[in-house]
Amino acid sequence: MSINKIFFLICETSVHAGASESVGYVDLPIQRNKVTKFPIIQASEVKGCLREYFEDQGNEINDLVEEAFGPDKKGDTFGGALSFIEAKVLFFPVKALYGVYAYITCPLVLNDFFRLASHAGYPVSLSNGDLLAGIGQDKAIFAADSINKVSEDLVIINDFPLKKYDEMTISVNLNGEKANIFNFFGDKIFPNNEEYAYWKSNFPKRAMIVSDSLFEIITNTSTEVVTRNRIDNITGTVNDKEGGLWNEENLPAETILYSMVQAEKARKEEGKLSEPEKLMDFLKGSQTTSPSKGINGKRLQIGGDKTVGKGFVFVNFFD
Repeated sequence: MSINKIFFLICETSVHAGASESVGYVDLPIQRNKVTKFPIIQASEVKGCLREYFEDQGNEINDLVEEAFGPDKKGDTFGGALSFIEAKVLFFPVKALYGVYAYITCPLVLNDFFRLASHAGYPVSLSNGDLLAGIGQDKAIFAADSINKVSEDLVIINDFPLKKYDEMTISVNLNGEKANIFNFFGDKIFPNNEEYAYWKSNFPKRAMIVSDSLFEIITNTSTEVVTRNRIDNITGTVNDKEGGLWNEENLPAETILYSMVQAEKARKEEGKLSEPEKLMDFLKGSQTTSPSKGINGKRLQIGGDKTVGKGFVFVNFFD
């Protein structure tokens, strides 16, 4: 029997998970869902990042790395026991007139998250998600104590004035009880440690739900675009012969993504094969059953431009 777990990726720096083709003036755009155009990080990149993390830990866990991720050679005879989905954007940071920045999400993103959570076996659901469909492009749902409020019923993000959408509170059914959606995500996304205490307590005050169309506009126009160049060592000027000037798109720091991993029994044909529980503990980092320093509560580097400080994320499992 397989085991499914959702984990969050908190972008502590901007992240460049590059696509293969340029878009407009951006030479190196980020990866996006072909239909919604929302930012993603493809599953192969998530898996490759995690494999590299474990391979850097030494030879003593090589057998489990191979069982978990598959053999790293041509003519593979079996697949890895861990399967990943693409990392999807859950909350996107956007500048706000008050409170510096806000975390925004939308009905489409939320319903997609809770559909996946239900599939993975988590006892949670969006209690009144159908009501979200009524959010207009000039409306938003935010907490009564939001630090982004210009007035009691108005916020301004990215120069978009948004009025409060009625007095509706969106709830999450959690183990048979209801929890405010912003408190729920603040509790689950961020770890219970002193390092993230500020973000955990302030998240509900910065979070808001906007319309699907506005979310699409903002996630397509408010990413970080950086102009980079390659300098010729001799002349000290831009090296035009080797593509010396280009624009690169990044997911901004503070973006929150999520992904899901499914663990099955190892597929190797020989030797004692690991069960799904052991492989999931190996990935997460159980102190009792796993020899690895798992990814839960760790910082990883994903995507390109590691040497210029891009791609550092903090991993926290939805448990």
